Amino acid sequence: MPLPFRSAPSRLPFIAFAVFFILSLLSRVALLVAARHFLTWNLSLAGVFGCGLFFDVMSGLFAAVPWVIYAALAPDNFLRSRAGRTLTMLGMVIFSSILIFITVSEWFFWDEFGVRFNFIAVDYLIWTQEVLGNITESYPMVPIMSGIILLGAGVVWLLHRKGILNWAVKNDSSWASRGFSLVVGLGLPTLAALFVTQSSMPAFTNQYHGELAKNGCWSFLAAYHQMELKYDEWYPKLPQDEAIASTKKLLVTENEKATSSAPDDLHRTITGRGEERRWNVIIICMESYSAEYMAYAVGKKKGLSPNLDRLATQSIFFDNFFATGTR
Repeated sequence: MPLPFRSAPSRLPFIAFAVFFILSLLSRVALLVAARHFLTWNLSLAGVFGCGLFFDVMSGLFAAVPWVIYAALAPDNFLRSRAGRTLTMLGMVIFSSILIFITVSEWFFWDEFGVRFNFIAVDYLIWTQEVLGNITESYPMVPIMSGIILLGAGVVWLLHRKGILNWAVKNDSSWASRGFSLVVGLGLPTLAALFVTQSSMPAFTNQYHGELAKNGCWSFLAAYHQMELKYDEWYPKLPQDEAIASTKKLLVTENEKATSSAPDDLHRTITGRGEERRWNVIIICMESYSAEYMAYAVGKKKGLSPNLDRLATQSIFFDNFFATGTR
């Protein structure tokens, strides 16, 4: 049997795997620092890192697949040529930049939601135009992307400076070693896809521990496969009787009396004030638009929606309106 890591077909995928693994580990440490005030500092953190390292390895197998194919098909002489070295370094810069971009994106996603990539991240990709527009308006993307590419180039420069890329293509490879690397490099991620699931991860009492134990890329693909967001994890709940009683209390006003005293009856008798008016009803629906951005609602001189402020002065404005969303 061919010995592993003797030539490019196994060395190049191993380098890609190592870059992915190290960045995943650094990401977990950074997120742990960000969530330090919410963690339970006990031995369960060892389980967090143990489980996290396992999913990093499983995810790294998939990240290395393009390099498995490239190194298995590219001739040794080409890999050692100037064109081959340039192509390999360029590919590694792109690969490293993508991983750094994912790491940075996960940091911002964690900062907003306190979790790894989930169905919300998947949903963001569905509404690509809106999300990209929001991102470009909120962040200086040109400097950020330039910095990410420079960091990716820095990773490759370090690999080149340490002689790692030269080591990768130093020895000749046989067809047997190429075939072996191809079978192993494609077979292991296939087995991972068939038998490894995020749902089999041990349950942690602290929700932040459970999120840190995940790998962002694996979590994203798992969310894409499941296409659901668990209600119990994202929405606070009250006992049903208490929730209905609270709802009834909120609905009852001076001109909207409860029809009956039954706690689960939300019907009301509404008494009109003044002469009946037949309004034209226009519904304007926007995601994540808070009343705090309207000058009419908060009394600021400069609002972000002058046309909505103008319409509000000519309309019935509901200042006690409740939405079921999280923001």
